[in-house]
Amino acid sequence: MTAPEGMIPIEDFAIFKGIDVMTAINGVREGLYIGRKVGDHWFVNSSISPESIPFNGMVTTTSKAVAEVSCNENVVIIDIKMPFISMVVFMVKWVIASIPAFIILFILVLILSSILLGMGLVII
Repeated sequence: MTAPEGMIPIEDFAIFKGIDVMTAINGVREGLYIGRKVGDHWFVNSSISPESIPFNGMVTTTSKAVAEVSCNENVVIIDIKMPFISMVVFMVKWVIASIPAFIILFILVLILSSILLGMGLVII
């Protein structure tokens, strides 16, 4: 099968990246790489060069020179892809981490109300 214009077979991309084909396919599915499936074959954007692949494996479409210039700009996150179980685990950890904050707030309110009660400003 011939590759769509501007695309290379995922096997060639995997060799270029030094990863196995399934990791490359999962990277396309998760949005880490720009690619698509045509029939039974996977293809990746052929404009990918070593300069456009940062160390974390995410593909950017800007050149290295443009990326260096734009590094001082603000970043806006518009979407986070996260599996449901990972999200549940994250939220449980978040709740557990907030317990000390609630204890500190309770102690501060207790101290403040004791001071106000001692001054006769609060009637129970």
